[in-house]
Amino acid sequence: MNDLAWFSKWFQETAVNQKYGLPTETRNKWTVVGGSYPGALAAWYRLKFPQLSVGSHSSSGVVKAILDFTQFDEQVARTAGPTCAAALRNTTKQIEAGMPGIKAQFGAQGLAIDGDFFYFIADAGAETMQYGHRNVLCDVLNPIWEAGEDPLPAFVKFVNNYFMGTLGNSPSDYDSTLLADPVKGGNGRSWWWQKCTELAYWQVAPAQNSIRSAQVNEAYHRDLCLRVFGVTELPAVNETNNYYGGTDVAVENVFFYNGAADPWQWAGVRAPLGPTRPAYVVDCGVNGTCAHCGDLYTPSDSDPIELQQERKALFLEYQKWLA
Repeated sequence: MNDLAWFSKWFQETAVNQKYGLPTETRNKWTVVGGSYPGALAAWYRLKFPQLSVGSHSSSGVVKAILDFTQFDEQVARTAGPTCAAALRNTTKQIEAGMPGIKAQFGAQGLAIDGDFFYFIADAGAETMQYGHRNVLCDVLNPIWEAGEDPLPAFVKFVNNYFMGTLGNSPSDYDSTLLADPVKGGNGRSWWWQKCTELAYWQVAPAQNSIRSAQVNEAYHRDLCLRVFGVTELPAVNETNNYYGGTDVAVENVFFYNGAADPWQWAGVRAPLGPTRPAYVVDCGVNGTCAHCGDLYTPSDSDPIELQQERKALFLEYQKWLA
């Protein structure tokens, strides 16, 4: 955020002046936009540098650091619906019973640490709900489960063909052994560094009715942070929330969006914080299309009416900020 503040001031005070010679009163007004973690940054930027922008759009902004984020998996189950969630719980139990040989069915035999593999399996279902693709998975699993048949073969096919083939994920994305390599670890290292030290958002299995394996627990995350970074202390989530305000972030002119299907919504602002801090949890029904950062997608006439209405409300806020 300091980098962004520096750039903003440089652009307005130096670059624009040198090229156009504009007086201060004619310089542009700036708005801040971000989705997911950048959505949190968009709100925090208004908090820390209110003089540098007139408003902020925080789409699915995860402004609250959470250590054991059990609400994530619980929302995955709600979005999936009872039938699909039951089928997913069954596939998890079957996969646990088939270890370690079953890894090969997912092309994940290279994941030596079982927790990494179970995180990968959990994300296959979770990201599907998170990004509004619920029907791709549940429309297949629901009739299978209702007929009393085995859902595992269909889930294996879904992971290979859709989660990896269409959405572009890979078992190697979840390899914490690879993550520990400073050269080969990739972009995931910086994100996990923040999760291990400041933010957590640890997607641990709830004590009851969990879809993900119980092996994806706090101990798994602590071990990962130790092996990858040598971090022994828990993430400083209380300090982070004290510094930024958590879900009661003390800002003005920020518009908060969350999708009702999105498991990340429980780290965000779900109710208005005041007349200048509106918040919308947009529910598009059981198809789960109003999901993570849904209002940042290119608008279409076929968008659910609820999402269209939210965008109209956002447009009105922009008019106020830029007046």
